[in-house]
Amino acid sequence: MADPSEDFGKKVDEVIGAYEEGPKGRAARLKNLFLTWVVGALLAVMAVATIVLIIESHRLPKEIPKREVKPVPVQIVPAPAQRP
Repeated sequence: MADPSEDFGKKVDEVIGAYEEGPKGRAARLKNLFLTWVVGALLAVMAVATIVLIIESHRLPKEIPKREVKPVPVQIVPAPAQRP
């Protein structure tokens, strides 16, 4: 009697193809791991650079020209006299 899990595995392989886990050799695995880390680090640096550039582009200029202050004329009027 055939094992049902083997039978199921064969049917799945016929439909979707054989499953391969990835590179088998040590050098291939290290190369794959190194490439993954390099791409991840590169994307992280690009993300940080993008954020810094956006923040820097929206900063105000270092010296904002001050508005001219004009004197405001004030007339002081004495209080009216109190009647007893």
